[in-house]
Amino acid sequence: GMQISVLRIGIVLSKAGGALPKLSLPISWGVGAPIGSGRQSMSWIHLDDLVKMFVFVVERQVMGTYNAVTQNTTNALLTQAIAQQLKKPLFLPNVPSFFLKISFGEMSKIILGGNRVSGIKITEQGFKPDYPTLEGALSDIFSK
Repeated sequence: GMQISVLRIGIVLSKAGGALPKLSLPISWGVGAPIGSGRQSMSWIHLDDLVKMFVFVVERQVMGTYNAVTQNTTNALLTQAIAQQLKKPLFLPNVPSFFLKISFGEMSKIILGGNRVSGIKITEQGFKPDYPTLEGALSDIFSK
């Protein structure tokens, strides 16, 4: 049969699009806050590491299903790390869950539910991310 590689992509961190600009905007205005409880898990990967992972899978002919994530964090820790990079204080209470349900409808389930997955399986194949920590990834992204 045909051999297949599948990468399940987590939250991709990049200035060019995706979640990071949306999460950063209110923080840059000084009105950022964690969402809901802030405890929901968020699995992420730096865009450069995602590209590197695709190349790794193709060049090494790695077969199977892998999570394209580097590390897990929580919404609160991600919000704090972005605020540190932007040198902005976080002083507002968390954004209430009901506000998200009204604003985002069905999509609020994804935001409030979290996604805790592990990237250990791809690292066991020999993949080494350039940005294994949230602080390192955000520092690189915001310095560009």
